[in-house]
This record gives sequence, C-alpha cells and structure tokens, in this order.
Amino acid sequence: MTLLGQEQTVLGELWKIYNNFQELIRHADGKAQINIAIASIFISISIPFVQHLGSLSRILIAISLSAIMLSVIFSIYAIYPRVKHKEVSPTPFFFKSVTKNPQIMDRFEEMFQSSDTYIRLLKQDITILASIATRKFDILRIATILLTVGITIGVFSAILSLFGL
Repeated sequence: MTLLGQEQTVLGELWKIYNNFQELIRHADGKAQINIAIASIFISISIPFVQHLGSLSRILIAISLSAIMLSVIFSIYAIYPRVKHKEVSPTPFFFKSVTKNPQIMDRFEEMFQSSDTYIRLLKQDITILASIATRKFDILRIATILLTVGITIGVFSAILSLFGL
C-alpha cells in the first residue's frame, strides 16, 4: 500500500470514528428526551391521585416526584448544548471555530494541503466529541437512575395506598 493509500485509509477510519461520536451524542440526547417524556407521563398520572392517598403514601409519592423532577433536570442538563474545551487550534470541523474565526474558511484549502494538518485537526475534534459524549452519558446515567428510583417508589406508594396506608 502506498503512503497516499495509507493516509486515505487512516482518514477514512478517523471519519468513521468522528461520525460514530456524533451519532452517540445524538443517541444520548434522544435517551434524555425519552426520560423527560416518561417522567412527564408519570407526573401527570400521579398528581391527581395525591389527595386520595394516605399519609405514608403521600410522603413516598413526594419523594418519588422529587426524584423524577431531579431526573428531568439532569436530562435537560444532558441535552443542553454546551461545549467547554480549550481549542489547540481553530478547526473548520467545529462550528464555534468557524464562528469565531470566519477567516478559517479562507484558509481551508491551504490547511488541507498537508495531510498531517488535516489528520491532526480531525483527531483534535474527535477528542472533543468523545469528551462531549462521555459527559452526556455520565449525566444521563444519573438521570436514568433517578427516574427508575422515582417510578419504583411511586409504584410502591400506589401499592401501599391500596392497603389504605
């Protein structure tokens, strides 16, 4: 395989990784939206029945709804688009780089005459995307645990209310 062929293979694989991380970020956002939808359904079903519950069940449903609301807050936080990173160098792959440095598009061809520069910038953006995906899934894990705990306590509260507690 020639040097050019090797570089094309490396670039192809880097683009696959880049696209995979983009898809993971979209997947995390979708899961967060599902968490919010499930939480909304549970809250809308639970609130009308609170007045008919016994004291123990009311306490448990309050804990349940609190956990579910925290889940919604964490889910929104996971979706919220914020990118905090220190750019090593401006890159045309990242929208903020182009916004902050519009002249980067004028240098686009010049930057990619050297495959080393192209690969370095692509790797830099892959690292940024990986940190975004990691952060989103870490926050989403907490949101999902809170939602699961909240729903479990809510169901337990409903079962207790059947026994008049």
